[in-house]
Amino acid sequence: MSENDTITLDYGVIYNDGFDSANFYSYIVDYSQEPPRMNTYRVDDQACIRERMAAVIDTQKQAE
Repeated sequence: MSENDTITLDYGVIYNDGFDSANFYSYIVDYSQEPPRMNTYRVDDQACIRERMAAVIDTQKQAE
């Protein structure tokens, strides 16, 4: 490249690709264990959290 040449680089694409392929959160978070003090959440929030936890577990099983 010369002095006046430019290049456009989308770091978002690079970051997202690396983040998606890393899958390291599945090793850090145990989605089979409810969050601490789950009983302090509203009942409807508890239901949403449990649904999300189940969805994550299902996704992890499909990825294996």
